[in-house]
Amino acid sequence: MRRQGVDQRKRGAVAHIETASGNVIVIPTWMLDPIACAGMEIGEPGFYSKRLLISPVY
Repeated sequence: MRRQGVDQRKRGAVAHIETASGNVIVIPTWMLDPIACAGMEIGEPGFYSKRLLISPVY
Protein backbone atom coordinates (compact mmCIF):
# COMPACT_ATOMS: atom_id res chain seq x y z
CA MET A 1 0.00 0.00 0.00
CA ARG A 2 1.11 3.53 -0.71
CA ARG A 3 -0.55 6.68 0.59
CA GLN A 4 -1.42 9.07 -2.24
CA GLY A 5 -2.71 11.92 -0.10
CA VAL A 6 -4.96 13.06 2.74
CA ASP A 7 -8.11 15.20 2.58
CA GLN A 8 -9.99 16.92 5.38
CA ARG A 9 -13.73 16.31 5.20
CA LYS A 10 -16.68 17.26 7.40
CA ARG A 11 -16.54 13.93 9.22
CA GLY A 12 -12.76 13.83 9.57
CA ALA A 13 -9.62 13.18 7.59
CA VAL A 14 -9.45 10.49 4.91
CA ALA A 15 -6.45 8.98 3.16
CA HIS A 16 -6.20 7.95 -0.48
CA ILE A 17 -4.37 4.62 -0.56
CA GLU A 18 -3.03 2.83 -3.63
CA THR A 19 -3.50 -0.93 -3.31
CA ALA A 20 -1.17 -3.62 -4.67
CA SER A 21 -3.39 -3.91 -7.77
CA GLY A 22 -3.06 -0.18 -8.48
CA ASN A 23 -6.57 0.82 -7.38
CA VAL A 24 -6.95 3.86 -5.14
CA ILE A 25 -9.29 3.51 -2.16
CA VAL A 26 -10.37 6.09 0.42
CA ILE A 27 -10.27 5.18 4.11
CA PRO A 28 -10.50 7.14 7.37
CA THR A 29 -7.03 8.08 8.60
CA TRP A 30 -7.62 6.41 11.99
CA MET A 31 -7.40 3.09 10.14
CA LEU A 32 -3.71 3.81 9.54
CA ASP A 33 -3.02 4.49 13.23
CA PRO A 34 -1.47 1.40 14.90
CA ILE A 35 -2.55 2.58 18.35
CA ALA A 36 -6.19 2.98 17.29
CA CYS A 37 -6.16 -0.50 15.72
CA ALA A 38 -4.18 -2.30 18.46
CA GLY A 39 -7.25 -3.50 20.37
CA MET A 40 -9.18 -4.65 17.33
CA GLU A 41 -9.54 -8.23 16.20
CA ILE A 42 -10.38 -9.60 12.78
CA GLY A 43 -13.47 -11.78 12.97
CA GLU A 44 -16.37 -13.01 10.94
CA PRO A 45 -18.45 -10.26 9.32
CA GLY A 46 -21.89 -9.97 10.81
CA PHE A 47 -25.01 -7.90 11.07
CA TYR A 48 -28.29 -7.94 12.94
CA SER A 49 -30.81 -9.01 10.31
CA LYS A 50 -33.90 -8.03 12.35
CA ARG A 51 -32.78 -4.41 12.17
CA LEU A 52 -32.88 -4.60 8.39
CA LEU A 53 -36.42 -5.95 8.48
CA ILE A 54 -37.80 -3.23 10.74
CA SER A 55 -35.82 -0.28 9.41
CA PRO A 56 -37.94 2.18 7.45
CA VAL A 57 -37.00 2.76 3.82
CA TYR A 58 -36.80 6.41 2.76
